[in-house]
Amino acid sequence: MWDHLPVRSTPFKPQEAKDRYTDIHLSIQERPPSYDMATCSHRHTILATAAVAAHEPEGRPVPVTLYHWSPPSVRALLTIVMSPDSFSAVKGFTPLGVFRATEYLNLSRPLSQRLLEMTMTNLPENNGHGAGELDPTPQLLADLLLVAQQQVPSGGDDGRGELLRFFSFPVLSHSPVGVLSDGPRARWMWSKPGSVYDRKAGRWGADLAKVLEDGEWSAGRGLALLVKGVADEAGGAFLDL
Repeated sequence: MWDHLPVRSTPFKPQEAKDRYTDIHLSIQERPPSYDMATCSHRHTILATAAVAAHEPEGRPVPVTLYHWSPPSVRALLTIVMSPDSFSAVKGFTPLGVFRATEYLNLSRPLSQRLLEMTMTNLPENNGHGAGELDPTPQLLADLLLVAQQQVPSGGDDGRGELLRFFSFPVLSHSPVGVLSDGPRARWMWSKPGSVYDRKAGRWGADLAKVLEDGEWSAGRGLALLVKGVADEAGGAFLDL
């Protein structure tokens, strides 16, 4: 009854087994930069807020909250502690100004609600575009946050509410609709295919501050930032820096 089964004509050599293991290992942990850039081909905009502490040196680590800017919705992704200055190494980094937020403010709700209103009505600030085509700008943020917060006056902090520094930057993901579609834990990687230096990309890591530091040290500024979402049990499949 076993006559019809194929028989391997040559023995399975140890070196062949090693080569196959190496191929699998590289496919998970050390894929070439071109592979990740081709896979993570969908551009998303991240809106970020960073706490501004008075009488503290600039560049120190502070809580930074990242939001997925996907008009007409703005959804909070995660909060990390790192220096906001690190994000200036990302190509497309855009400072948006400093605003004051009330203590109870949930930014996802007022931003999404106002963007939805702009979608449904023909407002001058829309310039004939749908909300899905709007990029975050200082002027747009001032309008979106008008009800919930006020822009910091030239006279400085008057003690009401929390000062937040706003900025945006693009990320590349494999999903056209979400940034962390495959799990709540973010993994990051920098890439710069056109770099004049030897290293064109980093490795996937969980510490965004270290990923950006490695990228700026190895390839300078103007980095493309790739992101993936992984489940808790999948975290071990990626190498931290």
